[in-house]
Amino acid sequence: MHPTLPPAVSPDTELQLAIAEHQAGRFAEAEEIYLSILQAHPYHAVANHNLGLLAGQVGQHVAGLPYLRKALSVAPDEGQFWLSYAQGLLQAGQPDEALDIVDTAIARGLDNAASQALRQQAQEAVALAALSPSQPEMDHIVQLYQAGQHEQMEAACRQLLATYPDSPFGWSVLGTALQVQGKDALATLQRTVELAPHDAQAHGHLGNAWQTAGKLDAARDCYLRALEIEPAFAEAHCNLGNLLQAENRLDEAVASYRRALALKPDYALATFNLGNALLRQKQFGAAADSFRAATLALPDDAEVHNRLGQALHENRNVQDAVRSFQRALQIKPDYRAARNNLVAAYLVLKQYQDVLTCLNTALESEPDDEELHFHLGNIMRTMGKSKEALAAFRRALEIKPDYAAAEINLCSLLHAEGHLEEAIASGYRARTVASHIPESHSGLLFCLSHSVDIDAQSLFEEHCRFGEAFDRPSTAATAEGHVFGNDNDPARRIRVGFVSGDFNSHVVSNFVVPVVAHLSASPGLSLYAYYNNTLEDAVTQRLRGYFPHWQNIIEVSDSSLQEKIREDGIDILVDLSSHTAFNRLTAFGRKLAPIQVSWIAYPGTTGLKTMDYYLTDPQFDVDEKYFTEKVVLLPASVPFLPSSDSPELVRAPALGNGYLTFGSFNRLSKLNPGVIARWAKLLRALPEAKMHLAAMQKDSDIATLQAWFAQEGIAADRLTFHGRTHLGGYLALHQQIDICLDTFPYTGGTTTLHALWMGVPTLTLKGTSVPSHAGACILQHVGLDAFITTDDEDFVRKGIFLSSNIMQLAVLRADLRNRMQVSALADSRAIAHNMEKAFRTMWQRWCSGLPPASFAIAPGDTNKQVMPS
Repeated sequence: MHPTLPPAVSPDTELQLAIAEHQAGRFAEAEEIYLSILQAHPYHAVANHNLGLLAGQVGQHVAGLPYLRKALSVAPDEGQFWLSYAQGLLQAGQPDEALDIVDTAIARGLDNAASQALRQQAQEAVALAALSPSQPEMDHIVQLYQAGQHEQMEAACRQLLATYPDSPFGWSVLGTALQVQGKDALATLQRTVELAPHDAQAHGHLGNAWQTAGKLDAARDCYLRALEIEPAFAEAHCNLGNLLQAENRLDEAVASYRRALALKPDYALATFNLGNALLRQKQFGAAADSFRAATLALPDDAEVHNRLGQALHENRNVQDAVRSFQRALQIKPDYRAARNNLVAAYLVLKQYQDVLTCLNTALESEPDDEELHFHLGNIMRTMGKSKEALAAFRRALEIKPDYAAAEINLCSLLHAEGHLEEAIASGYRARTVASHIPESHSGLLFCLSHSVDIDAQSLFEEHCRFGEAFDRPSTAATAEGHVFGNDNDPARRIRVGFVSGDFNSHVVSNFVVPVVAHLSASPGLSLYAYYNNTLEDAVTQRLRGYFPHWQNIIEVSDSSLQEKIREDGIDILVDLSSHTAFNRLTAFGRKLAPIQVSWIAYPGTTGLKTMDYYLTDPQFDVDEKYFTEKVVLLPASVPFLPSSDSPELVRAPALGNGYLTFGSFNRLSKLNPGVIARWAKLLRALPEAKMHLAAMQKDSDIATLQAWFAQEGIAADRLTFHGRTHLGGYLALHQQIDICLDTFPYTGGTTTLHALWMGVPTLTLKGTSVPSHAGACILQHVGLDAFITTDDEDFVRKGIFLSSNIMQLAVLRADLRNRMQVSALADSRAIAHNMEKAFRTMWQRWCSGLPPASFAIAPGDTNKQVMPS
């Protein structure tokens, strides 16, 4: 018998308090109270007994014997005291004395199942002791182990077993010798358990072997048996925690580690493993506390310092994290994980030179380390050194051709630098080696959307491949039958969630803010924001004011986000990122809410069948067969909010110059040799015309574009380049431009709107793919259908016509701001009102059990507000 709780007694209040602490597992507090009682009453039987039990529970079996013996001497008629003392003797390795006590207890009349079971256990222990080797023989093997002489230890164990073939000690230490050499020890440890079925240590060691072999169920059985024999076996609690952590049962793992530490407060390994579990639970502060405690016990353990650094970094204590990573590298200079973590921390702190120093130092000793080259590529890109970044990513891929992260980043950088064909080739390679990584799909799709070499059907099919990989509604269906418990009252207030990585000064927020401002005031809607980014700025704070419910989800897993969305009772969930950076499309693939909607971020389908609707407007002229979503048409789906300090309009530059000045303000990734070739046709047709190109980030961008134009016969003196600047400066540049030339097939959006506000129309080409419709959509809203072309010849023909009608162009320039003010694009109140009507229609269909269907919202009176000039 192994009693785990003190006997039920009715002592004074102080004893009751001690027992309560004891039963709650607060052993230190209980010990303090018991000792206080014994100081005043040394012969208090229950206090002595319970303190003896407590000592055994924390592994101090020998230290507990005097208290158990005194309790028995004070109250020899208390049967439990005899059993507790006998059990204590057994655990202290004194089986002969334990058997004597049990026999005496039985002779005194304590003859029951518990005493007989304990007597049998004591007899077995006595028998085993007789088979055991001498103390010097055992000490010799222990010394070999401590000296790290494991082969010699194995030989000594086998020699010992030749003399004592049934010695549990011999089999146990042989198992240890085999394990530390990486050899199979299962059969050996199973033999130990057969010989010593009541030995908790033997069961614990066998459990470790099973866990190493990946047999978690067998390991669990061993740990539980060990704890049944010895509930105070701290190591078994810790190892059970490791098993539970391996099964991702983190709450249970944490509880096991805490039990181990309650029994053995200085147990460094349990402290470390507790930190690991807490880190995985994203309890970063608590994890840091555990790792910090572990460093006190293990000051020269590099892994402990590295883990502390990770927890500190995640908890936003980046400077302290740097010190932990540095300490880990002092201990172990070639520790790759710590070095990579140090680099990541330096990047957060924008200590770029420290990053370079760290990487270059490491590359001196490890020139073929692909991760070092990968990190070098990232820092070079951050520092604007694209040429060096490309070289670093390519070197990483030379070393490891299937390095997915390097390929994904190479694809992104090639695209950003205007090398579209190379970017697409890289994107296909990335998806091939990492089809399970969503970024490998999204990066490729973003590139393909910019290509003229893919038709609309093929582009749609590529998007559907993303859906095939990440449409996983069955995850929810398995657990819940894919049935949402939302109240299906069609007239009630609708809970609408918005998921975005761009709730900051990103361009998308220019469109989101004015609409959300009106939606937030609607009594029919309750708004929730789920922000997938760490960047916070003035725009973030402004948006927070419109959302009563705000959650940062950058550290939230897809499964946890699914639980959060269900917990919040979201009815309609709106995606504002699609295939752009910081998206959560894989979470949408789980079907997070009854209705899922994609809006504004991306000119095309998500490819997800779990995405129910796509919001756009009639002018966008989408073909539904290229969407997995049902298309909902609003009178206008994109609002335009001009800058409050926009520069004044000026007369058309052509009136003074006598020739047209074309312009482009699009990012470099939209420009490629094909786009330049189209523009060059027009420039060749108008040899006096000039062109300005803005948003240049570095000299190499200019050199690239000059080379592309030169290939088309356009001299550099016809081109003027401008770097990136502030909004006011960017808008003022339009005063030098007569007409903007659009990119293709990924046409302009924000740039086209800003140009119109500054009186500059855009000549665009509308193709068959969805991304090529954005420019035409905006122009139609302000009555500029004449600026929409259908092919290269039409593009050149209309450009020539405009050059012959400069006065007409000048009149239009003076009127464009007014056209913008009275267009549907200017009425954010109406856009919000119509969006709410669309949400209500979607919701009513769901409440009626109807599947998603395409529909249109008709224009209506919404007390239109005129945009200020």
